[in-house]
Amino acid sequence: RTPIGAILVRVREFSHSSSKQDETSSGGKGLVVGAFKAALSAELDKFFAEMAAIETQSKNDKSWSLRRLTSWVEESSSRILLMNQLVSISMTLKGCPLTSELDRQSRRTDGDVGRTARRLYRQSCRPILRMLRKWLAEGVVEDE
Repeated sequence: RTPIGAILVRVREFSHSSSKQDETSSGGKGLVVGAFKAALSAELDKFFAEMAAIETQSKNDKSWSLRRLTSWVEESSSRILLMNQLVSISMTLKGCPLTSELDRQSRRTDGDVGRTARRLYRQSCRPILRMLRKWLAEGVVEDE
């Protein structure tokens, strides 16, 4: 089993990576992947902010229990594992097929992990929705 730290590094490297595919606009594929990476980056920022808050809280509040800490670690680990799985999926799927898979994954999970999956899905759909709005409102297909 891969240590969670190594998985975090993999997800972070992917979210900060740039490729020719991200910079192209053919079929919105690069734009969706770029939006997905930005959403992953935001989720990781949120994760690290939570870690910092918990560290501060545990130093100031000596009543922190092992059960409370274990609960947070399990939930956070599940979110990181989901992000890792979605990174793997995004290596082979682009554009609408990627958003379809993100939607499927968001429907399969619940709790905080499900909310994370839904945020990633919604953020990844933004380029497609922008393009559709422009097409419906102005009759112009603009694939940024």
